[in-house]
Amino acid sequence: MTISTFIGLINNAALLVSLVLIYDIVVFRQTEEKAPSKQIPIGLILGLIGLAIMKNPWEFLPGIIFDTRSILLSLCGLFFGTVPTVAAIIMTGGFRLYLGGAGAWTGFAVIVTSGAVGLGWRHFMTTDLDSISSKSLYLMGCVTHGLMLLSMLTLPRAVVLGVLSKISLPVMLIFPAGTVLLGSLLINRRKRIKSEQLLKENEQRYKSAQRMGQVGNWEYDIVTELFWGSEQAKRIFGFDPDSNTFSIEKVESCIPERKRVHQALIDLIEKDIPYDLEFEIHPVSGPENRIIRSIAELSRNDSEAPLKVFGVIQDVTDEKKAQLERKKLETALNQAQKMESIGRLAGGVAHDFNNMLSIILGNTEIIQGNVDQDDPIINNLKEIKKAGERSSNLTRQLLAFARKQTIEPKVLDLNDAIEGMLKMLRRLIGENIELSWSPKINLLPVKIDPSQIDQILANLCVNARDAIKDVGKVIIETESFSIDENYCIDHPSFKPGDYVVLTVSDTGYGMSSEIRKNIFEPFFTTKSLGKGTGLGLATVYGIVKQNNGFIDVYSEPMHGTSVKIYLPKSADSIPERLNQNILKDIPKGSETILMVEDEKAILEMTSMMMERQGYTVLKASNPADAIDIVNSFKSDIDLLITDVIMPGMNGRDLANELQSRFKNLKCLFISGYTADVIAHHGVLDDGMQFLQKPFSMEALVEKIRGIIHE
Repeated sequence: MTISTFIGLINNAALLVSLVLIYDIVVFRQTEEKAPSKQIPIGLILGLIGLAIMKNPWEFLPGIIFDTRSILLSLCGLFFGTVPTVAAIIMTGGFRLYLGGAGAWTGFAVIVTSGAVGLGWRHFMTTDLDSISSKSLYLMGCVTHGLMLLSMLTLPRAVVLGVLSKISLPVMLIFPAGTVLLGSLLINRRKRIKSEQLLKENEQRYKSAQRMGQVGNWEYDIVTELFWGSEQAKRIFGFDPDSNTFSIEKVESCIPERKRVHQALIDLIEKDIPYDLEFEIHPVSGPENRIIRSIAELSRNDSEAPLKVFGVIQDVTDEKKAQLERKKLETALNQAQKMESIGRLAGGVAHDFNNMLSIILGNTEIIQGNVDQDDPIINNLKEIKKAGERSSNLTRQLLAFARKQTIEPKVLDLNDAIEGMLKMLRRLIGENIELSWSPKINLLPVKIDPSQIDQILANLCVNARDAIKDVGKVIIETESFSIDENYCIDHPSFKPGDYVVLTVSDTGYGMSSEIRKNIFEPFFTTKSLGKGTGLGLATVYGIVKQNNGFIDVYSEPMHGTSVKIYLPKSADSIPERLNQNILKDIPKGSETILMVEDEKAILEMTSMMMERQGYTVLKASNPADAIDIVNSFKSDIDLLITDVIMPGMNGRDLANELQSRFKNLKCLFISGYTADVIAHHGVLDDGMQFLQKPFSMEALVEKIRGIIHE
């Protein structure tokens, strides 16, 4: 053993380390966990390194050379796996055989053995290459090079002892240590690459999070006055994410309120006032303005001098739009709930009030029939009846608003219905106001009670008349209109479909937005005391909603008002018109009528009305009594008149019960309030006969004769 042996082997080891470092810096930037086809180039590069160190070996004798290929190949097996190791073994092994000499096959055996030890260590001696210890690396180096010394026994006998005696100590001192050194470099390389990949992945996650959340960040260096923005910050302001032209001047040029924003930044730096702003920007490449929120905080150096401003910006345009839309929907919902609550109250009041009016008007008619027409009291009775009828009209308006008014809709042409009212409407609004009628031809059919069209037009025209001072104009228009999904976005209470639009406009003084919010509430009026009940538009609202329609009011102070009513297209066609003969003279009757009413006063009064007309009346105050009467009555009953809402059993069920026994029994329903048992959303089923309380004797008898003789 000589010093030259140590020097030769150390030089070769140093060459190996240098080549691996160059390879790592220049070539390698990927982990070994790749497909075999992509691992082969790694093996070829490592093989080339092996060839380079084999070209500069320490030569013991001609043909017997020593180098650090064993370190390279064992570490290749440990860190890079089978494919690169096999490729490196083929290259270095082939080259060693090419060099020839007495130690050619021994050298080849060392190459194969070294690679095999590295692969075995990879699969059996370690689970995590990044945490492999120096002790384990040193042990692998000792095993590899112990086997290398054993392979020297394959050399010619004349040189075996000389070789072993001269190289054993240098090899076991230098090569395991070289294995530890180079292995540690490779471990650090793996950790660095994984850290770089993790950093890259985190950066990508960070960028994705900013992009999806519409959030960017920025920095302003107070000392150097340099401004920096993230990719998403640049996108928000409409800049190219890869652009280097993102400066504070260009950012401020996108902000219409730049003075306010700039002042807020100064206040943060000079006064420590919190920086949290919302403002509008116009992106340099965007089609529309955006709303952003910007928050920033200040950092200081050790002497508390301002150093940097760190900020974030978020595009909150969509959030603001959603908030606005949500607020509109909440407002519409609150209004609908308020109107529904008021409607239930109004409907309940009207129901009870109608029962009392029935008693008042009925008894007034009976007294009128018993009093001489020359008696002075007859005028008082007429005034009582007039007041009762006016009260009855008031309750009908309340029921219309509450959508509890019983209606008999017909499929009709809205133009025809309106034209029949024009003469009356002209008288209603007066000669000083011009009435303009502009119908569109080929209007879609609608299904609505004709009397409700009369109510709508009368109320709207009266309001228009009262809004016009001196002279003016009222315009009535009709048209067909289709509503799509886009229209409903701006009108959340509307639904897509085909509609007929009735528009009543005037040239009056108009309304403010505050007044428009309340115009459909019952008893709300801007007219002076005694000039209006406040039920006109409430009635219109109730009628439109009852017919599944929508209503819009457009008005500005001093610019008139336009009320648009949308009625859904009817699926049925308009029936042909038939001549109807109206029975004017109503004769008395002699039929038997079963009258069922839980209000005793109404039962007695209505029975008296019918008895005066010659009818035989069987009276029952509840459905159970009515069934008992039918069971005990031996003759035929021609007509059942029953209230709708009664304790125990409703009028509809009572009628079904009796009609199941008497197939020819006819029925007339009466009520001051209509529930779903007889009407679906206030609409009578086909074929049902109904009389709204309060009613006159003439209306009752005419209805009875029409049913009995139909």
